[in-house]
Amino acid sequence: MEVDLNDIALSTLRWSIGLSVGCLAGLIFALVSNYIFLKKPSRILNDYLRAIPIIGLVPVIQMNIGINEYGKIGLIAWAVLFPVWITVRNSLNVEFENCELMLRSSKKSSYQFFSFYTLPKIFSGFLKGVELAIGIAWLAVVAAEWVGTYTKGFWAGGLGYKLILGYEINNWNMVHMNLLTFGLLGFVSAYSWRFLVKALFIGRGTFNPILKSGE
Repeated sequence: MEVDLNDIALSTLRWSIGLSVGCLAGLIFALVSNYIFLKKPSRILNDYLRAIPIIGLVPVIQMNIGINEYGKIGLIAWAVLFPVWITVRNSLNVEFENCELMLRSSKKSSYQFFSFYTLPKIFSGFLKGVELAIGIAWLAVVAAEWVGTYTKGFWAGGLGYKLILGYEINNWNMVHMNLLTFGLLGFVSAYSWRFLVKALFIGRGTFNPILKSGE
């Protein structure tokens, strides 16, 4: 069978775990690099690390971590860390002078200033970063599932496995069907995320500086 529901479920599970871990790590790195480390060195480090190809990390994972799910999840998380890091960092660097002046002139406390001004900027950047990371995570799933292509047990399978298997047995219908499935999953997940964000935040008029400034 060219596309198996079990493969879809396993790839989706890897995608969701890797996406969650990577987005959280990206948020943490963005905040640490903005408030603790110098901004310019953190940008250089970001540009350097994200240029390392995911597929090139597959043999590194196999040699140092072995064939297990930790390495696969780590690859996906590594791929999605950087778009979240960049969007949150950029959102923090955006200044809204009128809003900032109004809050400062009203003598808000540091906590209130953070709650009403800084936190929404972080949150809006994070939302945009996750939207970018959703598609990147699906790309990383393929590379991640090439780490120890054939495994046993619960994690045996995945759309990435079927892609390389279809190539090896010269079954191009299998290759094309799994590629189409990846595209469909990417479309559904990205559309669902945008719908959720619009329904929960934008539709309610929640303060979202980055989204509003770009529209």
